[in-house]
Amino acid sequence: MPKIALPAAMRKAPSVRTVRRSLLAAAALGLAVTLAACSSSSGSTSASADKTLIIASAAAPTSFFGDAGSNVYPTYEIDTQVSSTLVKNPYAKSTQDSKALQQDYYKYSPSLATSYDISSDQKTLTFHLRKGVVSQEGNPFTADDVVWSFQQKFGNTLALFPYISSPGITAADQITKVDKYTVAFHLQTAGSANTVLSILSNITGWIWDSTLLKKHATSADPWGVAWAKAHPTVGDSYGPYKVKSYDPSTATTLVANPTYFGTKPSIKTVTYKVVADSATRANAVASGAADVAEALTPQQQADAKKAGKVQVFTLDTNTYSFAIPNATKAPFTSEAARQAFAYAIPYDQILKSVYQGRATKPTGYLDKSAAGYDGDGLPQFSYDPAKSKELLAQAGYPDGVDITLTVNADVPDLVAAAIQMQAAAKGTGFTIKIDQQPSAAFAAGQSSGGFQIFLLRDYAITLSPPYELGLYTGKGSPINYSKWEDPTFYSLLKTATDLGDPLTPEAGKAYNAAEKYMLENAATMINYANVQPSFLVGSNVKGWAQRSDNWLDVSQLSFSS
Repeated sequence: MPKIALPAAMRKAPSVRTVRRSLLAAAALGLAVTLAACSSSSGSTSASADKTLIIASAAAPTSFFGDAGSNVYPTYEIDTQVSSTLVKNPYAKSTQDSKALQQDYYKYSPSLATSYDISSDQKTLTFHLRKGVVSQEGNPFTADDVVWSFQQKFGNTLALFPYISSPGITAADQITKVDKYTVAFHLQTAGSANTVLSILSNITGWIWDSTLLKKHATSADPWGVAWAKAHPTVGDSYGPYKVKSYDPSTATTLVANPTYFGTKPSIKTVTYKVVADSATRANAVASGAADVAEALTPQQQADAKKAGKVQVFTLDTNTYSFAIPNATKAPFTSEAARQAFAYAIPYDQILKSVYQGRATKPTGYLDKSAAGYDGDGLPQFSYDPAKSKELLAQAGYPDGVDITLTVNADVPDLVAAAIQMQAAAKGTGFTIKIDQQPSAAFAAGQSSGGFQIFLLRDYAITLSPPYELGLYTGKGSPINYSKWEDPTFYSLLKTATDLGDPLTPEAGKAYNAAEKYMLENAATMINYANVQPSFLVGSNVKGWAQRSDNWLDVSQLSFSS
């Protein structure tokens, strides 16, 4: 096997991720006092090592076991702080924003593994595990933990891994123990190694303390998942932090894991404070009561930047805002009708008025930074009412059509974009009714296919071309939100994946053909904005990193002197 050894210097540890100036109500001022009280030292500008990092977050996590099936923000972000994977994507300085770090999505540095081999036939990945590691509960880490973790992922119906690991890995028995510190992943398809490595570097690749979870398994809970959810302060993984306290109505506090195998985090205590109102979150950072605010609107970021003493990061991300037509519901059963809606979107107006310059119009979906990327001939939709009306007539609606556009009421930029679309639809043939739904109802409807057309902001965490194109299009997949299942597209995607390495120029042309076909059909998603990071960070915090999962990596942060 040709060895792909990770650099010796990297084996030791992970590599280095509105405010309006008017007076707030007394309740908001009270919140600022509460946030400040969470700090273990005085003053937000203090650079002392024992200062608590305060993060103003939109919601509370629901669990700290990443295979428990919950994707409520910030559950997965906090899971990322307390868990570890075999390998991970390393960081480098961003070429777009000098204050930021950026993941290299196509390189893999050590974490619980120190190196890996790829067999000559490209169908076996062999990982050499780090020795001397113990879990947060003190149990030794071995190959048994890796094998059990993937048996759990396939046996636990709540885990996401089986939904995204195909065609490389489709069953738990493809992961085998070679010896105490060596594990082999036997791939079904040659050329899927890069995609599998990328998946293993992210959230579904988390490794668990099997000794601990086996101890608490029962016949009703054979993988210990329910137990893990019910005991959030028990450390069932190997990450740089562990949960110290958890109150779903107020805050979650993390502390540095003393048994962590890598470089210990600079910031020893982190508190995620629940602050439901986004303007209040932004003001908390501007006033010094918090160090980071998450999930802000572009307007809030723009106002805060003008006020100073905060950081707003300007760089490309893999986050897109989509309009998703349901291909099983009229009028969007017609390709022409889907295309008509693509020409009914006021792209430039949305970018200007909704995103305040903190988004760009997408030219495709695949990551343009990937080696071998080919964007030749991709369709470029623009706001064209006459073209929209013409296509609707071709679809059988010469007199226009009434549609319901559903949007998550808790995502302000999507609501604002829906209003822009509604206003711009006059003259296109579409008459749009907006249906705003709360988060829980919206999530249920998008998965069940209950909406005629809806708006969504989302992203593919793994930026390998076959993963990106297959994520929202899989036949029968619960995240094929458009319900579009097209044999021609599947054939084009198979032709590309059969070429093996997805990052070669030859593969790039084949993936281009599949992407072009999907976009021309306005099939699974109509991209109208590529959104920049929604964080606000205090000026005394450094080390913020843009990641493929678009979450905060607290372990990379530190306070400026």
